[in-house]
Amino acid sequence: MTIKINASTPYEVVIEKGALCRINDLLKDGQRVLVVSDSNVMPIYGNRFVGAEKLTLKAGEKHKNLKTIQLILKTLQRLGFTRSDTVVGLGGGVVGDMAAFASSIYMRGIRYVACPTSLLAMIDSSVGGKTGVDFLGSKNMVGSFYQPSLVICDTDCLKTLPEREIKNGMGEAVKYAVLTGDEEMLSDCLSADKVEAFIGKCVTAKKEIVEADEKDKGVRALLNLGHTFGHAIEKLSRFKIAHGVAVAMGIRVATKVAVGAKVATVENAEKIEALLDRYNMPKAVEYDKKDFIDAVWLDKKRTTDGINLVLPEKTGVCKTVYMTKQEVLKLI
Repeated sequence: MTIKINASTPYEVVIEKGALCRINDLLKDGQRVLVVSDSNVMPIYGNRFVGAEKLTLKAGEKHKNLKTIQLILKTLQRLGFTRSDTVVGLGGGVVGDMAAFASSIYMRGIRYVACPTSLLAMIDSSVGGKTGVDFLGSKNMVGSFYQPSLVICDTDCLKTLPEREIKNGMGEAVKYAVLTGDEEMLSDCLSADKVEAFIGKCVTAKKEIVEADEKDKGVRALLNLGHTFGHAIEKLSRFKIAHGVAVAMGIRVATKVAVGAKVATVENAEKIEALLDRYNMPKAVEYDKKDFIDAVWLDKKRTTDGINLVLPEKTGVCKTVYMTKQEVLKLI
């Protein structure tokens, strides 16, 4: 399956079992390639990239910082890479965000190809052009919009994922089910005969929003459902709670706020809670309210006086609501 993304730089998302086995054909001959991966993924899939240069990063969110970006840039410069060459991000969302960000600023932009190997990266972070790193405790605070030239999703990679990473991806998948109202998309979605179609549905949902609002000035904000609260949960857990799971927990908080703000009825909120329960997403962690709201207010979507929150009215209908810090504090 191939999906075309009509962004400022149009590109294709290839979703295919065994795609990495023909990676050199997909990348095309004549380009120098630097594969950026981490210590978990490079030993498994790095050998698929015959003749490529390789850079292995330390795995984990704590290494998603400007120091690692500097390492990627130094490697590109040392190897003499030019704008006609290619960077490949091979791994999950952390690797993809960093490899893409480095690509966007090296020589003001070098070709970038995403090869997501995690469920979360395949259905969400590899598409849409958001890149970046964490900075001074704030999630993705430094970054850029930079579309890839190609995205390659090899569904065989999902077979090597630990169960915690499957659950992590399903947290983002529930987000798409709430946004689109298509709860059935999650049913047996990782079975061999359904997984490509499932990834395709998520990518298509994101494609439609990104094409309408590439730079996150309007409707694209809906993709942040669960993220404002989820990022705060990640920070307070010192990133022990993975991103997708934190997003699912953030959806629970957003649903609670939606009821309190009279955006959602109790009945509709219970349906969303039931969907999260169906996929064993944890209840929202109880943090000190002041610590939690302070972490929320580190979010990029805040303004001087308040913050734009994505709140679910019901499955299939979400809206952006502007609230002050005190208003949110009363409802969480």
